[in-house]
Amino acid sequence: MARGKIIHCRTTNNSINVTGDSPCLFAEVSAPAPYLSRWASKEKVDMKIERNDILTFLFWSNFAAFVAHLIDESLMGGGFVGFIQRHFWSGFAISDFFAANTIWLILIAISNILYDWRGNRFAGIPLAFVWERVFNGFFHLGSTFYFKEYSPGLVTSALFFVILYLICRYGVLRGHIRKAALFGSGIVAAIFEITFISSMWWAH
Repeated sequence: MARGKIIHCRTTNNSINVTGDSPCLFAEVSAPAPYLSRWASKEKVDMKIERNDILTFLFWSNFAAFVAHLIDESLMGGGFVGFIQRHFWSGFAISDFFAANTIWLILIAISNILYDWRGNRFAGIPLAFVWERVFNGFFHLGSTFYFKEYSPGLVTSALFFVILYLICRYGVLRGHIRKAALFGSGIVAAIFEITFISSMWWAH
């Protein structure tokens, strides 16, 4: 008998053969409970540090899409700064626009690097930035209908919905990201976006 393993042997009369005196029809070898416990713990650790190349690409796609989005906001429909000044906050300056979005780009880049280095331990952070961009797309869509005027950035907002779909398809459904991280990061992003838009509305 191998040391550290348990032999289960069933005999012809359905009793367990412990001494080996009667013939066995089949035998099952199982690992002891402590080994199984260590194996399960290792699986959990591997899940936490796993990094998926597709998710890395999609998180950096969110960064690239945001750059394209800023170009859209700067050039289309008279510019996003003018749109905010007319409908939300008259004191909003172009310097505020560039400062806020530069900081946001840096934060997205940092979150992507954290995921690239540390894996799923930090997957919720770049995922929250993807959600925030999706909710920002809802803002552009809603403000376009409400003010009956094109909200600069609306066209490129579609990119963020595509990225979120691909993350769900190739990240969540394939087990690379937990559903709790998906919904948790979405809730955090929704709270932030509602607070941000509300502050601009009350400033108006």
